[in-house]
Amino acid sequence: MSSHHQSQPQILPELPLEIQYLILESSDWLQQSILRQVCKTWQDYIDTSDTLLDDCYKATIPPCLPHSPPSTSTTTTENDRTKLFNPPPRLHNVINYRSAFVRTRMGFTPCIFHKNDDGEVVDWSPEADLTIYLSDPLLKPGTGLFIDGMDVISPSLEEPGTDGNDNGKSRIRYYETLSTCDHGSVASYLRDTVEGAEAVGRYLTNEKYFRVSLSIGKTEAGDIRLRLFVEPECAAGTYDAEARGSPTDEQAGALISQLSISQSP
Repeated sequence: MSSHHQSQPQILPELPLEIQYLILESSDWLQQSILRQVCKTWQDYIDTSDTLLDDCYKATIPPCLPHSPPSTSTTTTENDRTKLFNPPPRLHNVINYRSAFVRTRMGFTPCIFHKNDDGEVVDWSPEADLTIYLSDPLLKPGTGLFIDGMDVISPSLEEPGTDGNDNGKSRIRYYETLSTCDHGSVASYLRDTVEGAEAVGRYLTNEKYFRVSLSIGKTEAGDIRLRLFVEPECAAGTYDAEARGSPTDEQAGALISQLSISQSP
């Protein structure tokens, strides 16, 4: 055999479609936007596969007693929370993926936090591309429920608490209700979380980082509402003057060095 033939690379046989589909089905749901660009066959399978669609609806959120505007009351007690939804509704994975926001010059940007060993935010990175999911329903198809809207709440840092310690940590502040009619798609949910962060951020003007979490409940009238809880996230170098005292010159110098490598736009 000539050296010419020996140097020719071997061409691997094309994998059967069944194997390719198994590869796609074992991939993480966030990789779908990248994998569908490989070829038309993969794009078509990702767009039409019931298995891959089901993989996008693994998220559940805890039931709650939704905080409602003063004109709307709820009769549900804490003991009834687990009975609100049985079985718990499945929602799109984006509700667990979107968990953080950063305040930038352009407004509030959804992001991924990077934290140090103390749990403090030192940097952030953008979310993955969620474009292909925008038209997906927020609730798993066939669930039979309709989300009527979202209530935005957060800890009220400016008001006394209700636990007798006057520390402001027990009181919940209601901000606003979003999307009372069209809150049925991933696109509307992603939009509403931004508006929710902005609503809270208008009051907590000194905060840069925010984390969000979601729960679901019913009003007395039977309306299904999401509750978006928005609260500040601790940034590296944030000092509690009363608890820790003022930083020394040495601590301040170390803080400046730390922030210089993690400064966000």
